[in-house]
Amino acid sequence: MPEQQPGDASHLLAEVPGAVRDLVIGHWPATSVPGMRGNGDAYMRASADLKNSADEYEARGALAEQALTGASREGLAQRNRSVVKAMRDQAAVCEGLGRQCYDTADATLEVQHQLIVTGIILGAQLAYDALLFFQGGGLKALNDRIAAEVAMREAVEQLAVRTGEEAAAGAVRRAALRGPSTRRRSAPSPAA
Repeated sequence: MPEQQPGDASHLLAEVPGAVRDLVIGHWPATSVPGMRGNGDAYMRASADLKNSADEYEARGALAEQALTGASREGLAQRNRSVVKAMRDQAAVCEGLGRQCYDTADATLEVQHQLIVTGIILGAQLAYDALLFFQGGGLKALNDRIAAEVAMREAVEQLAVRTGEEAAAGAVRRAALRGPSTRRRSAPSPAA
């Protein structure tokens, strides 16, 4: 078994009997909570580095602007503002991606825990149902098992929905940072 790192409960899903796991939730995607958190850390570091670089660029740009006068000074100031804004926007994108990685890791871990607890409950329910079945309670046993399976499926669906919603929200935040496109496409000229 591969070495598991703290904060990842996917190895505990292996404790749920394979037939039950495959029957109830089907394929569980290979997830790495520490890997997702590591990606989040990398995005957050990139964001901090970009913010620091933007601050430094802004300070050095101001010094360079002071050395100029007239239109050259105004042109350089406008260019510097544009570069600093682009750097800060990129920092915000990196920060948003970092938070999205953290949120996805948290959601994955939460669903893993829900599945493990539900799997344990389902296992106990199956043992209890086996006793009931032999005592004539077959219908109740079947209904209980179906209810437990539905709960596990809903937990897996919740992960997919939550991850999709977080990805969509992140895409909207990144699109808002870009703003309306300033580049206009010219219409192709009709061939003569």
